[in-house]
Formats: sequence, structure tokens, C-alpha cells
Amino acid sequence: MNRVIVVGSANTDLTVQVVKLPAQGETVMGQDFRVFFGGKGANQALAALRCGAEVLFIARIGTDPYGQNLAQHLEDSGLSVTGAFLLTKDHRQHIPACPVQAVDTVGAGDAFNGALAAALAQGCTLDRAVRLASAAGALAATKPGAQDSLPGRSDVETLAGLQFN
Repeated sequence: MNRVIVVGSANTDLTVQVVKLPAQGETVMGQDFRVFFGGKGANQALAALRCGAEVLFIARIGTDPYGQNLAQHLEDSGLSVTGAFLLTKDHRQHIPACPVQAVDTVGAGDAFNGALAAALAQGCTLDRAVRLASAAGALAATKPGAQDSLPGRSDVETLAGLQFN
């Protein structure tokens, strides 16, 4: 069987129905609060799985109660979920996530990609670059916001236990 690898988002959707959309500055009462599992990557991975593919889903899932419930749901659904996964023509390797107390994951992916690019530009091997990027993404999740959460070089190096060059 061919394997499908999906790299993407996984999240928990919190929804509420309203009778009408609010006008600017207006507050409206909601009803029927519901919680759904979602995220484009998770949705695509589950769709492929339900259509018979062997699926590996790569995502960063938070450690808060919503993330824990989501991870359990995905595993119960039969998905294989992992953190950073390094895949080249000749090599594949799972890079475990750095344990942190997540506050807001909005900037985690951007921190990962920026640190990965910086590490590669500074001559790091791909393995070292992914490990540094994983630490950057984890650190970004410890602070609220996107740009305000982006970590500095020394913090990334400390968490990763590695240097950029």
C-alpha cells in the first residue's frame, strides 16, 4: 500500500450559533456552543485514511487540554501523528518535539520555518537545522502572539542544546 504523508494544521474549533451577525460594535447572544476537531491538515489526513490510504500525519499539536483531546481523537481514528519529521531521498527521521508549556501556537510554524532557513543559510546540516527549528517552534508556543513570540538565537540554542554554526 502506498503511504500518504500530510504536513499541516490540527486544531479544535469552538463554535456558537447566532440568530444574526453582529453589526460593528454590537454584541449578540449566542446559543448552541459546540466543539469540533479540525484543521486543514488533520481533515485531509483523516479523509485519506477513511478512503483506504496508510497515512502519516505531521503536525504540531498543543499540550493544553484541547490539544490532548485532539491528539487522542486522531490516534483513536487510526492516524499516526508525529512532531517534526525529516524526510530526504535517502533518510527519514522523527525529531521529537521539545517539551514546553504551550500558551499560544500561532507563531510556532513561522518560528520553525525561519529558524530552519537561518540554520541552513549558516551551513548547518539538515538534521541540526531541523532540531534547531523544532526548538524555535516550541519556544514560540510559550508566548502569546506571532511576532512577539519569535525566540532569539541564544534561547533556541539553549533549548536545542545545539549551536547554529
